[in-house]
Amino acid sequence: MNVYLIVKAKVPKNIVNEFDEWYQKYHLSEAHFSFKSLKAFRCWINENEHHAYYKFKNIDIANNVIKGKSLEKMVKTFDKKWQGQVTRSRELIEIIQEV
Repeated sequence: MNVYLIVKAKVPKNIVNEFDEWYQKYHLSEAHFSFKSLKAFRCWINENEHHAYYKFKNIDIANNVIKGKSLEKMVKTFDKKWQGQVTRSRELIEIIQEV
């Protein structure tokens, strides 16, 4: 079954527009290609909570991404751009049933 890496970000309201534009133009596609994910998409949960989803074929591939250089590179890129203004968390979910 498929696995998703979910990156949740709390974005201060005063930089939401800048963050959204940057993620749209650069970061989502860069992370997608770096992670070699099957699919990547994102959404706003409310006015300042952003979620990005990266789909993988299985948990082993996803775990390798979590532990690998590609995530480390993306974290450095993100940290350099937002300099501690945006807090985030990551989790893996494994889909166990689809209909």
